[in-house]
Amino acid sequence: GDEAKYRLVPIDHGLCLPDWPDVCDLDLVWFTWDQAQVPFSRVNLKRIFSLNFEFDAARLKRKLLIRDASLRTLRACTLLLITG
Repeated sequence: GDEAKYRLVPIDHGLCLPDWPDVCDLDLVWFTWDQAQVPFSRVNLKRIFSLNFEFDAARLKRKLLIRDASLRTLRACTLLLITG
């Protein structure tokens, strides 16, 4: 059926995958944080460049029944991370 085998447990992550209809409404406040200015290590860059948001989105939809609008946010933010 449509019931997910897994479920998300809320831990005050109300905006981790918001379903905003327009990506330009995203609040990227973390761009101003000091730690955002620290360059990624080679290990972290390798991991970032290996991200496959289509695979991750399909899995989240299949296993956790995440809505398409939220998965659009995942895709946009992953592309932003990869492309800088």
